[in-house]
Amino acid sequence: RGVEFDWKYIQMSFDANVSLVQHISTAALVWLWSRTDLQKSFLPLVMVFMTLACYRPLLIEVLSHVFGIHSWSLLLLKATFTSCIGIVALQLYLTLTNGKQNRT
Repeated sequence: RGVEFDWKYIQMSFDANVSLVQHISTAALVWLWSRTDLQKSFLPLVMVFMTLACYRPLLIEVLSHVFGIHSWSLLLLKATFTSCIGIVALQLYLTLTNGKQNRT
C-alpha cells in the first residue's frame, strides 16, 4: 500500500521513451554514416546531426541552466531536440531507400 500515484513516474516514463528514440536515431545516423551508397552531399549533414546526438545531454544541460528550464519544460525540450534529430535521420534513411527502389 506504500505505492501511490505520483507525476514523477509519468515524467520518468516519458523521459525513458525520449531516450529510446534518441538511441534509435543515433543508431540510424551511425548506420547512414557507414553506408557506402549514401550521397556524398548528405555526409556532412549526417555528421552534424550525429555530433548533435552525441552531445545532446551536454547541450540540454547548458540550455536548461541558461534559460532556467526545469521539470516538464525540460522534458519538452528533450523531446523536441530528440524529435528533430529523429526526423532528420528518418528522412535521410527514406531518401536512401527510395533511391534504391528507383534504381531497380
